[in-house]
Amino acid sequence: MLHTETVDGATLELIRQLQADPVLEGFVLVGGTALSLQIGHRISIDIYFFTRNDFDAQQLLQHLEQKYQFREQYRHINTLKGIVNGVFVDFITHNYHMIKPNEHIEKITMASRPDIAAMKVNAIAGNGTRVKDFVDIYFLLKEFSFSEIISFYKLKYNGRNDFHAIKSLTYFDDVNEAEWPRMVLEKDLTLKKLKETLISKMSLL
Repeated sequence: MLHTETVDGATLELIRQLQADPVLEGFVLVGGTALSLQIGHRISIDIYFFTRNDFDAQQLLQHLEQKYQFREQYRHINTLKGIVNGVFVDFITHNYHMIKPNEHIEKITMASRPDIAAMKVNAIAGNGTRVKDFVDIYFLLKEFSFSEIISFYKLKYNGRNDFHAIKSLTYFDDVNEAEWPRMVLEKDLTLKKLKETLISKMSLL
């Protein structure tokens, strides 16, 4: 079952349209929106699609402009970012194997929660300012242990520095609390409780 209460109806319809588009075959929904649709923890507004395949960003841009009135914000090799009807949409080649089969729910193909967990760790290790990433890890820790999440990261990103990743998950000085998301579950969750939980879970490693 999809937790459709976490995503605006028009955004959900756009996700379905994009995933039904043959030109976008191979792109999988990832990130906070994929996780919110699976576990229903917070409101999510952006759309992130990853593929393991190379793609021609210029050709994809032309297609999206014609079919969806896509407005380009950024384009590079294997990367295209922009806006459709006020919704941010990101297409990226992310050539790392999926450690678990994708989830297929109500005609939406999403990365598995272990894969999302690994990507969230990778995101925090690279940029620890986004409070939404920490919120997502907090809720993933209700299903997986800290050591399991780190093992997902190591499986997906073989060779990356897991010590740095572990430290990043409990370093909060750069977090922008002003970007705190609208919660669906645990509406009283605070950054203080989030910090205490992550530090406590890490101590069990």
